[in-house]
Amino acid sequence: MVPETGYTKYPKMSVFMLVFAIFLMGSSIYVEGIDGVLRVDDFWETAIFFTGGAIGLISLSALAWVAVR
Repeated sequence: MVPETGYTKYPKMSVFMLVFAIFLMGSSIYVEGIDGVLRVDDFWETAIFFTGGAIGLISLSALAWVAVR
């Protein structure tokens, strides 16, 4: 049996983190623009953008896991 994590035990948290990831990525694009994020004009804005992407992927995979289970 696979141990439960916070994301799979509480799907509401996974949905919240998905919305949070969209907010992080959107705010990075708003501040730097997509060209600035991809060209790494500001390291921290680029790091925030890709952190949001990672959080979004983790949340989506947890939601898919809950849906399949």
